[in-house]
Amino acid sequence: RLLTLAAIPMKLLELLLKRAPSVVHRAELEHAIWGDSPPNSDALRVHIHALRAELEASGEPPLLYTVRSIGYRLYAAP
Repeated sequence: RLLTLAAIPMKLLELLLKRAPSVVHRAELEHAIWGDSPPNSDALRVHIHALRAELEASGEPPLLYTVRSIGYRLYAAP
């Protein structure tokens, strides 16, 4: 289905798709989005939340998983 995403969640989705189903470290995602100046706030978590909400709209099964203290992974669980 067609997804409607803002620029940062779209970039996150692209990065996660390229590495799926591997875990992508949080620092790696932050660097890809903000370079050497990641924001002090929890901006990545907010953008991941927006991406997850769009991916799971219409009651679809989860695809985006948080790997606690490490990062995120995108995969379809069997």
